Amino acid sequence: MPPPELQPSPPPSGTVSPRTAWGVGAVLVMAGGAVVTASILADDGRMEAPRWVAAAAGSAFLLAGLALIKGSGLDHGVERPGDIWTPLLGALICTCFSAIAGWIAFGSGDRRFRVSGSLPLSWLLPPRVIEWLGRGAFAVGALLVGLFTLAFWWGLLRRLAGRSVREWGQLVAALLATVVAALAVLHATGDLRLWPANLGLRRALAAPGLSDADRLRLVFAAKLANPAYAKRQRLSFGQQPYQAFDEEALLKQVRSQIAASVVPPPGAPVISVPILSGRAPVIDGRLGAGEWRGAVRTDLGKGTTLYAMSDGRQLYMAADVPSDTTEDGFDQLRVSYHLDLAGVIANERVHVSRSPTDAFASYRLSHLPRPGGQPPLALSESHIYRDGRGASTMIGHRQFELALDLEETGLHLGVPFAAYVEVETDPLTDWGGRFLARAYAGRLGSQTAPVWLVIGAREHS
Repeated sequence: MPPPELQPSPPPSGTVSPRTAWGVGAVLVMAGGAVVTASILADDGRMEAPRWVAAAAGSAFLLAGLALIKGSGLDHGVERPGDIWTPLLGALICTCFSAIAGWIAFGSGDRRFRVSGSLPLSWLLPPRVIEWLGRGAFAVGALLVGLFTLAFWWGLLRRLAGRSVREWGQLVAALLATVVAALAVLHATGDLRLWPANLGLRRALAAPGLSDADRLRLVFAAKLANPAYAKRQRLSFGQQPYQAFDEEALLKQVRSQIAASVVPPPGAPVISVPILSGRAPVIDGRLGAGEWRGAVRTDLGKGTTLYAMSDGRQLYMAADVPSDTTEDGFDQLRVSYHLDLAGVIANERVHVSRSPTDAFASYRLSHLPRPGGQPPLALSESHIYRDGRGASTMIGHRQFELALDLEETGLHLGVPFAAYVEVETDPLTDWGGRFLARAYAGRLGSQTAPVWLVIGAREHS
């Protein structure tokens, strides 16, 4: 009687077969690689988070695919004693998720969370409260994932106790390769520069004898020669993303240096904006009771009051417009500064429209010389700021609030700057409702006759 043939035992229930593991793992690796590639190559308009966040998400998928191949494709779902590679992959995956959750919870900029359920929380709570509730939830998640991450790394270190020099060397080599790959991706996204970009432009800017106007023209010329910038400028203002170009960062540096040396004309009055040590106002478009206590107040005419104060990092401004009691119209708060900077930048300005969310917009107008006696090129740009915020509400009458990052805007403590403010309201129309002219609920200064402000000495609220 022939001996019975030995049949391979089926995999334990609940485990993934090696063939499935290889297939699914390969799909995850390719999907993760595609997301990492997109984080480097995608247009800025498609990015709703910093590029490194998208790269971290793609890396997590890629590593998850490798972990699946390692655990079920190679090890057949059997945990090997002393295995150091599975814990390493788990630690790296958790590290990626910790970074993502941490950015959502604690990173700079606004967050938009959608609230669903039986209770209409989005109607009952202001957007800022919903944002902080969402941040709080992700902060808890970031803490939990962070604990898992520490547990994975601690478990990996414990498994390495008593291991040979060769095994230690393999792990160190793998970690170094991971760090190098991560730094390369971050450099490619532009979120981290391992060496300065535009070295030739930087050397040209450092040449002796250049005037302020010369340096601005050099940066603008390099910017206009950037194909990505030219492609962006062909889009409408509403479609243009934030300017994440190296040339824009250099332009802000040069502009900030020039603005630091600006002085008002002799005898010009200067409005002092106090630096307060109290709690900063919530930018939700509602001038809450006591929120603007200690701010400097300026009458813009027609009953409109402008408020301004700072905490040393942000400039906060608000406008109370009791004469505007209708939802319609061109309601908008506009603040312009960096007026006629070195004869090149005509102004930078921010607009706050009539919305409790997505109300902030930023622009720059420049006049660039052209050869052959042609008139200067008027270059209008949008989305020049990433960290500005603005909101407006209609609670009986129109109110505006905004916050500007001083470093991003190039406004310096103790250095006066020229500015003007406009509060637009319902336009003038004929009897048929057709537009005739813009109308204003208040004004302060103009492009040719600005007011001067200085973010002054520290005060206590």
